[in-house]
Amino acid sequence: MTRRRPARTYHDDSPWPHLELGPADDRRYLEQLVKAIFAAGLNWQVVQSHWAALGEVFHGFDPAAMAAMTERDIDRVAQDPRVIRNRRKISESVECAAEHGSFDAFLRSFGSPEEEIDDLRHRFPGLGDFSAWWFMQSVGLPVPPAD
Repeated sequence: MTRRRPARTYHDDSPWPHLELGPADDRRYLEQLVKAIFAAGLNWQVVQSHWAALGEVFHGFDPAAMAAMTERDIDRVAQDPRVIRNRRKISESVECAAEHGSFDAFLRSFGSPEEEIDDLRHRFPGLGDFSAWWFMQSVGLPVPPAD
C-alpha cells in the first residue's frame, strides 16, 4: 500500500515547473520520469545542476533515440563527468524510454492513483514512493489524497 503524502512538500518550491495538464508529447513525460528517477535519493539541486548535460546525453529526452541507446552508450554516459554517473539510474532511464509506445495511454490506464504509484515503483525500481508520487503530480495526474 502506498503511503499518503502531505499536500505541500519541499518539491513544491522546485524551480522545475509542474505541468498542469500533462505533457503534450511523450518526450515531456519521459523527461519528468527521468527527473524523478535521478532525484530519488539525491538532493534536487544536485540533479538540477547536471540537468542540461543529462538532456544532452539523453538526446533531448526523445523516446526513440533514448530507447536506441546501447550498453556501450550507457557506459559512455556513466563515465561523462558532466552528468550524475549513476549507471543504474542511467540504464533505468533508457529502459523507461523503451518500455511503452505511449506514456499518455499507459499513465491513464490505471483505476486509482495508488494502483498507478505501485505499478510505477514496480516497473521502474529507481522510483520510490515519493518520486513516483512527485512524477504523477508533476504531469497533472491525480495523486493519492494527503492525510
